[in-house]
Amino acid sequence: MALPPTAVDATASGPTLLMIAWPGFDPPRTAAALAAAVPMTGVPVWRAYLDLPGRSPGGLGSGAILETEAIEAYGRAVEQAAAGLPAAVAELRRDLALPDGPVALAGFSAGGAAALLALARG
Repeated sequence: MALPPTAVDATASGPTLLMIAWPGFDPPRTAAALAAAVPMTGVPVWRAYLDLPGRSPGGLGSGAILETEAIEAYGRAVEQAAAGLPAAVAELRRDLALPDGPVALAGFSAGGAAALLALARG
């Protein structure tokens, strides 16, 4: 899900034209839910919300994350999201006709871990 720049009282400055955000395992759990909860309309760039790969066996607040299956699902989702970022960025740039340049990353919970892992990997 990609939302165009809509900031009425802010203008883009600098080379960043795209922000990517991932949801977490707890609500908001989907890209659409994160976009509705945190639309970031004050950010004058394209905002793309990506779903995490896989499904959570339960939210982090449920205590399910302490079970082996849940922590493995969390790790897989974070790893796959970070690994899929270059392809997602290339597709978004192609579809939105955006030039190369820096990409801002954001995320909630597991999505935040995916953003940090992607940054750590460069």
